[in-house]
Amino acid sequence: MVWNHGTAWGYRRYGCRCDPCMAAMREHWRHIGKSKREQNRADGMPAKGEIPVLDADDPRHGTENAYVNYKCRCEKCRAEWARKTMDRRRRRNGDLKQTDTRHGNPMTYVNYDCRCERCVTAYADYRRDKRTAV
Repeated sequence: MVWNHGTAWGYRRYGCRCDPCMAAMREHWRHIGKSKREQNRADGMPAKGEIPVLDADDPRHGTENAYVNYKCRCEKCRAEWARKTMDRRRRRNGDLKQTDTRHGNPMTYVNYDCRCERCVTAYADYRRDKRTAV
């Protein structure tokens, strides 16, 4: 079988591993990778592993997108994330009635945002024990 050595086609289609075909394949991938990087840079996308930074006047501040994808920890983004997390917990767990047996547990304080006297005391004891254990 005859094909042109020194081409990416020879490397990929026919499995030729001669030096000219391997060099052509490396050049092929370098060209594809370079153009993709250049295209992403032109679109304002960060390089792989790079975290984008939001400008101070960016309208995405105070959104879940800014907190998760842009790793923004400004006051607005942190407050929105805390609110969303608490909303998710409430939807998942529902509201507790005063007669619920889960009161008096430190995790009820955390997961249900319960601030009854029993839960506050249980959470304070839990934190104190955790501090003294170290």
